[in-house]
Amino acid sequence: MTGQRPFAQEIATLQRAHNSFFPRLREHRKLDRAAANIHNADPKRALVSAATIAGAYIAGGLIPLAPYFVFSAAARALAVSVAFTLLALFVFGYVKGHFTGARPIRSALQTALVGGLAAAAAFAIARAIS
Repeated sequence: MTGQRPFAQEIATLQRAHNSFFPRLREHRKLDRAAANIHNADPKRALVSAATIAGAYIAGGLIPLAPYFVFSAAARALAVSVAFTLLALFVFGYVKGHFTGARPIRSALQTALVGGLAAAAAFAIARAIS
C-alpha cells in the first residue's frame, strides 16, 4: 500500500480534472427529483395535457410542411422548409435554455444542430428508400 494515494485523494483529483462533470451530475439529480413529481399529477388534467401535446405536434409538424402548400416548385419549398425548420429549432432551443437555466444561445445552437442532423438523416433515409 505504500506509495498509493488514499481513495478520497484520488476522487478529489478526478473531480478537479473533470470539474464540468460533477455540476452536470448534480443537475441530473435535480431533474430526477422533478421527474418523480410527475407521478403526483392531477388526473383531471389528463385531457388538457393530451390536447396540449396534440396541438404542439400538429403545430410542429406544420412548420416543415407549410412551404409545400405555398410553393409549387418542390426545390423552392424544400429550401424554405429547411430554413423555417432550423429557425424553429433555434427559437425552441433558446426558449428551452432560458427556462431551464442553461445558456440560451448555446441551447439554441445545440437544438438546431441535433434537430437539423436528425432531419437530414430522415431526409436521406427517405430518399434512399424511394
